[in-house]
Amino acid sequence: MQHQYDFWNQLHPQVWLITKRETPFWEEMNYAFGEFCKIHKLSIVCGGSGRLVYNSEETALQPGMVVYSSPGNDIHLISSRQDPLQFYSVMFHYTLVRWEGWNRPSLQAGNGGHKLPLQPFSKLRHANAATVILQHMHTCWNSKKVGYEWKVNLAFKNLLSELLNQQIRSKGDEEAALALVNKVIGYINERYPEKLDRKAMADYVSLSQSYLSLLFKKYTGWSPVQYLIKIRMDKAKELLRDSRKSIGEIAAEVGYTDPLYFSRVFAQYTGLAPKAYRKG
Repeated sequence: MQHQYDFWNQLHPQVWLITKRETPFWEEMNYAFGEFCKIHKLSIVCGGSGRLVYNSEETALQPGMVVYSSPGNDIHLISSRQDPLQFYSVMFHYTLVRWEGWNRPSLQAGNGGHKLPLQPFSKLRHANAATVILQHMHTCWNSKKVGYEWKVNLAFKNLLSELLNQQIRSKGDEEAALALVNKVIGYINERYPEKLDRKAMADYVSLSQSYLSLLFKKYTGWSPVQYLIKIRMDKAKELLRDSRKSIGEIAAEVGYTDPLYFSRVFAQYTGLAPKAYRKG
């Protein structure tokens, strides 16, 4: 993260053009537009819907989406005819300025393979602030009043700062959510022989049951209860292979009071009955 802060601290952008694309543009372009980027371009969708093809990768576009392209990339936009895309775009170059001592700046142009540390496309959780800055930039650019370029470049740095802050907050939220999932997994590992259900797991981390299920599905591909069964079945496989305990004893040790029910769950999970698994 410190490396990114160093980059932004050295960044000196020069805006070359600001555009706003709406229905008349798409009607003229027959709702499809493509280009090979020769300059850095940052776009934010503020309305409508459509699709983006970035090189060969495709994603849906909706309000709040940010698209960043550096020189050398192919971009194709396809707009919905019923709900045409609306977005602002900023075309720019930049230079990195590193001060070495009091008066010895080191310059590095941000073209020819260099790019901003931004994802090609991402979704803003709070797009209003960024949209307001872009609206101001667009109005200022078109006014051509004295000092408009300086004001636009300053506003552009504010826009990049807003994007960076949201990126940092989003990463923090992701790390916090993953920590909660791992905490519940640790809880399951300790308590799997006991009577556990989704409510007990959600209460352990003070989340609603539905939100816990959403997080588990996102990070593990399993629901909390499915993950509990997975841990129980993995432990049962170890006991079947490495011990001479009866099926009933193993069932009880992994959290099942009914050996027949345990056998059914084990067969569904592994494709084999417990006895067949032990013999195999």
